Amino acid sequence: MNNDHIKLISLLLLCLVSGFTPAKATEDIANILSDIRSDAKRQHQQKTPHFCRYLKQVMRSDPEVFEPYSCSGSSFLPGQHNKVVRVKTTPKSDIKLLVLQSKSSSAYDISAQTIIDEYARNGIRAEFIILNYQGSETTALAAIKLAETKQFNQIFAMGSAATRLLTKNYQYGSIPVITVCSKNPVAMGLIPSARKVSGNHIAYTSLNIDISTQIEYLKQKFLPRLRRIAVIYHGKNSSSIQTQVLPLQHYLAVTDTGISLELIEVNLHHLAYSLYQPMLEFSAQSAHTDDSIFLLTGSTELFMMIDQINAHAGDIPVLSVTPSHVVAGPDSVFMSIGVSFKNNALLASQYSLHLIQGLVQPDELPVGIVKTPDIAINFMRKPQTGLKVPFHFFEDAIKIYDYQGHPVFKEGSHEFNKK
Repeated sequence: MNNDHIKLISLLLLCLVSGFTPAKATEDIANILSDIRSDAKRQHQQKTPHFCRYLKQVMRSDPEVFEPYSCSGSSFLPGQHNKVVRVKTTPKSDIKLLVLQSKSSSAYDISAQTIIDEYARNGIRAEFIILNYQGSETTALAAIKLAETKQFNQIFAMGSAATRLLTKNYQYGSIPVITVCSKNPVAMGLIPSARKVSGNHIAYTSLNIDISTQIEYLKQKFLPRLRRIAVIYHGKNSSSIQTQVLPLQHYLAVTDTGISLELIEVNLHHLAYSLYQPMLEFSAQSAHTDDSIFLLTGSTELFMMIDQINAHAGDIPVLSVTPSHVVAGPDSVFMSIGVSFKNNALLASQYSLHLIQGLVQPDELPVGIVKTPDIAINFMRKPQTGLKVPFHFFEDAIKIYDYQGHPVFKEGSHEFNKK
């Protein structure tokens, strides 16, 4: 019982004793009841796992698909109740899947929801245990051991950290593993580049498109006069360096593209000389708007500074390798050519379903790379110097924002927003 309950009881007793309810007392009772209801709502939200609240929000937009879902906290792993979520696509489940992630992330929410959605659409009665092991290898390995004991069918390694952990500790484990929302395992040094298939019990997918595809879209399909790329990356983000910067650097060094590469390594403590000055110098050396671009790697720390990056770009377009960097309003890159979290998760779902149906073994599957990149455009960030966007980019786009930064197409649905 809290103070609001005590106040309410006191007022009700006063009214009973006096035999009447003055207007002031009635107003006080209404206010206290409102506070109690708000407090109860807050407590309920605190007890409801974050992913369940996210899933409920998604359900509102597609109620027919998600109506049978149940989502709650789980005691799957002792002592980890607040970090474990159980989702069922139907009341009874034939398939059990463990999802391991090292942290909370909106990208992981999108990926998990997409996989659950695909299982539901395919009519497979499945139970998902989603564990945020918070970077603790001990917790993750305990969950894997328990999954073996409980005869789980598959494990999803969500994110590059989980992919590293499973490759290091469980690549020949008894439960098949599928990676999702993870960068290219070849660039991460997890499997040899010459290997066409995984060769172990892990089916890998990649959030990175082939560099050759990226350059094809940038130069042949978008900017024929492109001759200079300045790639902006966080010096302490080893994952982005391994999977985005170094592969691009190597490709341009050994391929006759006519494109030179400038590396802008950002030190977050010294932005003036590590980011702003190099950007201004790069812009000053550009002869035309369409002969140079800034390319932003998939770093959250850098995207948080996108307003300053745009301010120092001048007339040079700012592009990104991840569609999540294209958002409504001014704080966005102009365009992204990459792989969306949703489409990567769809590919991981396809691998997972093929394994469940016995159509293939994990060691027979090649690294799953989305062949056609996802394009996202925000025309509010388009340079004002006559830069043209090819028409077929509109057809391939997963989201487009107009010159005011308002959404024109819904992500992935290609439905015109008439608002």
